Amino acid sequence: GHVGDGARRGAERSARLAVHHRSRHGGRRRSLGTALSQLFALLWTLAFYLLRKSELRLSLRCLRPQLQNVREMLGVGMSPFLLNIFFSVMLALFNVLLGSHGGELAVSAMGIFFGIDSLLFMPVTGIGEGTMPVVGYNYGAHSFARVRLAVRLALAASIAWYTVSEVVAFVWPETLASFFTTDAELLRQTARSMRIGYAALPLGAVAVIGCYVLEALGRAKTSFIFNVFRQSLSIALLIVLPRFLGTDGVWLTLPAADVIGGASMAFLLHRESQTWV
Repeated sequence: GHVGDGARRGAERSARLAVHHRSRHGGRRRSLGTALSQLFALLWTLAFYLLRKSELRLSLRCLRPQLQNVREMLGVGMSPFLLNIFFSVMLALFNVLLGSHGGELAVSAMGIFFGIDSLLFMPVTGIGEGTMPVVGYNYGAHSFARVRLAVRLALAASIAWYTVSEVVAFVWPETLASFFTTDAELLRQTARSMRIGYAALPLGAVAVIGCYVLEALGRAKTSFIFNVFRQSLSIALLIVLPRFLGTDGVWLTLPAADVIGGASMAFLLHRESQTWV
């Protein structure tokens, strides 16, 4: 999974860049870039296993679905699956609401914001994915002291990264946005969106890492319910706040969700940790 995902991300960037110079149609260009990246990731992953570079081996006998395995995979994968679905819905709402309240410049600012946001988010995702096997193994071995240590280190590293990111976004937002545009008004709008959207960023780290920890502990149902709650709350805020605050209301959805989601996850992790005895 990590092999294919890394290949897909790298290939997608390369494919989109290559297609960018050969197509005049933005939407088709991005779609083609995504399709090429997925094809490359598939071939890369198959080659990794077929060339016997992994301890795992592919065989037709093992490809027969088993109901118990399918249930376990759905239990673990449903939460991130819904997270992606909700995020797509949120992006669509962001696009519509920013366009109606702020026009094309506001939508352009959104594109820059989420372009920067993806770079800031990836290290925390890596920390979470790296923490999962450590937490899962030690929890199964009843080494609860190591479970606590792993969770604390993951939270500390993620919160520290998001805190530094928040400071940079507050102090030098125009500098970050200048990598994407030189338009003065667009720089101003992007800077304002970053200062609002990242107002509670460190609390968001608690929610992200907490979801990975719950999945590692086999609490897929709890992680699922939390993600549904958090994303539903975000969408509700996204519908309500812009009616009163315009474009600022759209961006305020992000710190509001970080505060509520972070506090809720802190409570869940504290309650879960009471069983690590």
